[in-house]
Amino acid sequence: QIVESMRAEMDQLQSGMERATEKRRGEVEDLQQELMQLEGRALKQEREITALKMQLEESKLEHKAEVVRLKEALANMEKESPLATTMAALHNDDRMLEVRERLEQLKARNTALQEENLKLGGRLERKVIEIKSLEFEKARAELLDNENESLRRQVKELGAILEAGARTKSTRPS
Repeated sequence: QIVESMRAEMDQLQSGMERATEKRRGEVEDLQQELMQLEGRALKQEREITALKMQLEESKLEHKAEVVRLKEALANMEKESPLATTMAALHNDDRMLEVRERLEQLKARNTALQEENLKLGGRLERKVIEIKSLEFEKARAELLDNENESLRRQVKELGAILEAGARTKSTRPS
């Protein structure tokens, strides 16, 4: 009866450990999948940031070229008439204002992407820590499974010894 109750307890312990192990494995897999998605998203955003930086540089170069062209045009106009010079200056000011506004928009977008990238980096680090923790739990669960298996073997051996002792006792003449 003691052996049977020990067997029942061992079976209950094993099934509990198996469920916990399966749950942990599922959590680890989910976290690894989320980590991969976050890494992909971070990489995509880094590419976007790089593209925006390139656009910003191109805009700067275009702006510089436009400034040079406008300065040359201004110099030519100044040679012509004061009214033409005034009109050209107003047109150039409008163009410069548009270029500056576009530059500010690109800077704001770049800053927003960098902030989001930092946030994602923080989430990524937290998920890595969680995965390491779950891996530790998984290793611990495996150790407990091994210990559980060892205890089952011991129970079986003790059961065999008890049965042999009972058989020897019953075969002896009283």
